[in-house]
Amino acid sequence: MSTHFLERFINADTVFDLRHAYFDAMRHFGFAQVLYAARFMASIPPEISPSPVELHSNFPPTLAEALAEQDLIAASVWSDWARQGPGSIATRSLYETAAARLDQDAALQLASAHGLAAGQVVSLRDRVLRGQGTILLVPFAGASHAEADRIWERSHREVMIHSWVLHMRMATLRHDTARVRLTTRQREVLEWKAAGKTVADIATILAVTPATVEKHLRLARDALAAGNTAQAILKAHLTHQLFVQEHAGQAGR
Repeated sequence: MSTHFLERFINADTVFDLRHAYFDAMRHFGFAQVLYAARFMASIPPEISPSPVELHSNFPPTLAEALAEQDLIAASVWSDWARQGPGSIATRSLYETAAARLDQDAALQLASAHGLAAGQVVSLRDRVLRGQGTILLVPFAGASHAEADRIWERSHREVMIHSWVLHMRMATLRHDTARVRLTTRQREVLEWKAAGKTVADIATILAVTPATVEKHLRLARDALAAGNTAQAILKAHLTHQLFVQEHAGQAGR
């Protein structure tokens, strides 16, 4: 197995670089059209930490935009199947199994209109802690199920391994670029609260007033959209912002 694409995955610095490395890899293995949809922290209740579907695709822009804007992927037969467990399935077999609901599947109808319904579905469930993922692979617009099956038979092992690595790296890059970044002081007060310290204790440790500690706790709660400090600690932990080494360029105090 060639390691060229895996090296690109590992060395990718951004989600943009990673997704295009994956698209290139899948094109190399015979699947020129790719749709990757994932949710991270999927097991966390949405009221604690919302985790919208993240969609990456090289489908035609109008199709990709429609799938994303109307949030159709989560309700598709592809995602429904992928949520059941890890593995892969030919779309031919999936559509036969789910025949009764295909007319109501808006995502499938849109893909079919663009000739992108025949291919392979890969489930990434349980490959990342608290994460789920679905990949639809299509050889090319207008491909038949028979053509998709032949390509899958030839390259399925490489495709599965590259898909697993993609999902794991995507989770890592996503956490490193959390949408909300706490300041150094906000992170410090949350860390000390997580360690069981009182506001008075933290004020003494940081050589500030209790009012200043309360201010930074409030700002941390507001930044994380947390209803209380315990929830803020949980959200900060889930986005890898507590008990980590200081990063260059992090927001100031």
